[in-house]
Amino acid sequence: MKKALVVLLVFSTALLAACSGKQENIIITKNMLVYENDKSGFQSVRGEFEAVTSVIRTEVTLLEESYNEKLTYENPDTYFLDDEYILSTFAPFTVDGFELTESFTEAMDSSSAAAVFEDYANGADVSFENDGSVMKLKFTGNESMEVHSVSCSSDCSSFIYEHDSVTSGGEECVDFLEFVKVSDNTYAIQSSVNRCYVSFDSQGHIEYFRISSLESGLNTMQESVYYALSSPGKNWVTKNKNASYNCIIEFKDGILYLKDSSTGNLKETQIKEEDYYSVFIY
Repeated sequence: MKKALVVLLVFSTALLAACSGKQENIIITKNMLVYENDKSGFQSVRGEFEAVTSVIRTEVTLLEESYNEKLTYENPDTYFLDDEYILSTFAPFTVDGFELTESFTEAMDSSSAAAVFEDYANGADVSFENDGSVMKLKFTGNESMEVHSVSCSSDCSSFIYEHDSVTSGGEECVDFLEFVKVSDNTYAIQSSVNRCYVSFDSQGHIEYFRISSLESGLNTMQESVYYALSSPGKNWVTKNKNASYNCIIEFKDGILYLKDSSTGNLKETQIKEEDYYSVFIY
């Protein structure tokens, strides 16, 4: 549904330009970022996160699928034995529990939260707190407590989500997800296993992105971008010295550079966007 709204906004933008008599040289494509953050709260920046990641997924998925289709057509009987065939599935920024935050509202309290999350609670007590800067959903059982919290920047341009488990042994971070607007057209995204740095041009087309997925080791809250005083650069994506990577994807100058270990050793595949550009046109 959200993807459909993004597409609708794209066509609405083009229609408004036409009605106003302006000549906009914009080719409407599936890999464009068109989202208006109204700065109304967490859900507005969450929507921006969904729009940004949807564009990245579209770029990578369509290029990978088109590349594989070409190999399949050329070698219909043996394509699956080709080292160049991409076996991995691109699904970054999937964080267990984050889907619960889709129902968070400024007006939510413990009573309304208990009704909304009754099935997920599975008998646990439900409480919800909102102090104006942090929204916190708690599920309290007999021996443990599960906490899902979100903090949103004052300008509603960035957020951090934390999923914690509290037991008699102490508090443990299960996972986290942060989305930070580095500049007008540039974003940094991080979870325990993924990092991403992405920039768009003024029309919403991707100029550059770099994504990493960890095979071993974890990104931690100690390396949080949301709480950091300085902005990360492109190299930050693969700067975890205590980890190894099973996938690194970089898009620059119209070429997708894919390094993944889906067929064993880390290998690199290059896919030119111009070779498959037609798949992005509506």
